[in-house]
Amino acid sequence: MLKSIASVAVVCVTIAIAVVITGCGQPGGEQPPKPYAGCNMLLNLATSGCEAFKNVRGSWPNSLDDVYAMRDDVVRKDPWGHDFGFTPFDSGKGYGEVISYGRDGKPGGTGENADLVIRFPVKANADWNRQQAMSVKVPKDMQGNTNWYEFYLR
Repeated sequence: MLKSIASVAVVCVTIAIAVVITGCGQPGGEQPPKPYAGCNMLLNLATSGCEAFKNVRGSWPNSLDDVYAMRDDVVRKDPWGHDFGFTPFDSGKGYGEVISYGRDGKPGGTGENADLVIRFPVKANADWNRQQAMSVKVPKDMQGNTNWYEFYLR
């Protein structure tokens, strides 16, 4: 009985991850470009994990490995298969960062190779996160869709 419950849980988690990565089920039937939207959602989950770590341990994590050790629901890789980058919280700056280096996996770039960055704590950095997200240069077939990040910045 316990094994069947665990199997159902694994299937549900797998479906949920697939939905997150593909960006399915957006409000109003609008679909943000993929894989950017899925990546931003995964970055938000990682930064939420950083905030949960602080709430439980009383300090910010020094690495994403600290978060992974505490929470197994945080995905380690972006939709392109690259490990997320991490900048620890700096009290002088007032934030830490979780980063995807885009399709090419290298810092910098435009279009599909653009870096996606979410600062934590998220609420204190909401304006910066929104501005950074909206400044990402997207491929020509996505131009004109300027609100795709807004689904994940609320």
